Amino acid sequence: MICILFWLVGYFLFTGSRFKKRVKNQTETQPDIKKLHLHVQSIGWQEIHSHVKLSELLSIQGRTLSGDEFKVILSLGIGTNLCLIYLRVGSVIHRVPAGQTGLIEVKQGDAFRLIYEKSDITLTSLVNSIDASHPEKLLGENYFSLVLSLTNSLVDGLKISYAARCASLEGRFIKTWDIPNQQSDESIRSQVSSIEDIAALAEKVKNVQLASSFTSKNIQAVPLDYGVCYLLGKSGGMRLKFVIDSEIAFLIVSEYNPDINLSDFLKSLAVSAQMHAKIIKKDGIIQLLTQNKSGDYSAVSLSKSNVVIGMELTENTTVPVVRIELDETRGNTLDVYYQATSCFNNVLIWKNILPIPRPL
Repeated sequence: MICILFWLVGYFLFTGSRFKKRVKNQTETQPDIKKLHLHVQSIGWQEIHSHVKLSELLSIQGRTLSGDEFKVILSLGIGTNLCLIYLRVGSVIHRVPAGQTGLIEVKQGDAFRLIYEKSDITLTSLVNSIDASHPEKLLGENYFSLVLSLTNSLVDGLKISYAARCASLEGRFIKTWDIPNQQSDESIRSQVSSIEDIAALAEKVKNVQLASSFTSKNIQAVPLDYGVCYLLGKSGGMRLKFVIDSEIAFLIVSEYNPDINLSDFLKSLAVSAQMHAKIIKKDGIIQLLTQNKSGDYSAVSLSKSNVVIGMELTENTTVPVVRIELDETRGNTLDVYYQATSCFNNVLIWKNILPIPRPL
C-alpha cells in the first residue's frame, strides 16, 4: 500500500512538471497578437515638402481588425502644423465645420489620438508629449485607436509619424477634389443582413402603398401611416418624402412581387434577406443604422451629411440604391430618392414602431 502511494506521488510530480514545461513552451512560442497587428509608419519632410507646394493633402486609410474601413485626411501647413479636416471609421463621419480650419491642429512636438469605440469617435490633442516620436506608445488598449504626431529632431529632422493597431494601414497624397463631400455623399457598404425575424414584420405591415401616391397627395410632408409598407422603386415611384416621428425601417429587395400575399412575401425574405436598415432619433440626432453580417448596427448621423445606401455586390463593387436627405429645418423631413438599378428594384419602407400618443 505504501509503495502504491509513493508511486502515485511520483507520477503526479513528474506529469505536473511536464505540464508546466508544456504550458511554458506554448506561452513562449505563442505570438503576441497585438504586436502582429501594430502598424507604425513615418514620412520625412523632404518627401512631404513637394506635396505642400502642390497644395496636396495627406490621406491615411486602412481597415480595422473587425473589418471597418477608416480614413483620416490632413491639410499640410508650411513645415509647422497639420490640420485634421476629415475622418471616417466605418459609417461614422466627421468633417471640418464651415469657418474652421480643422477638427484638430497638430504643431511640432504635438500629436492627436483617435479612438473608435461603440460606434463613436473621440479625438484628443496630445500637446508636447514625450512619446510624440513614438506614436505606438500612445495607442492605449481600445477597440481601435490611431495616433499621429509631428516631430522635429537633429537626427530625423521634421517628420510625420502615425501608428494604429489594425488589419492594414497606408498613407498617400491626394488632391482637394478627392475629399469625400456632402454633394457626392457617402456610400455605405451594406452587406447581407443576418436578420432572423423578418417574418415577424408581417404582423406590423397590413398593406402596401405606392410611394409616389403618398408623396403626390401630400403637398406638405407628413408622417407615414403605421401598418403601411411603402413601395419605392420599380412601379412604386422614385421618391418618398415624409416626416420622421418614429423609428423607420428600410428593406432593400431585388424585386417586390405584388401578385403574392404580403405576409408570404415577407416570410420568404427570412431565407434570403437583402439588406435591412433603420432610422432612429437618439439624443436629439437623427441616425441611419445599417446591419452587418453579425446583426450589429453601424450608425451615421444624417444631420452631418446626405447618405447613399448601397448594396455590396463584391468586395470592391457597391451598387447605390437610395439617396437620403434630411431637412431638420422643416420638422425632420426626410427625402428618400430611388437610384435606378437593375440589381435591386424595390425598397420597402414602413414605420417600425407606433408612436406614443400625446396626452390631451
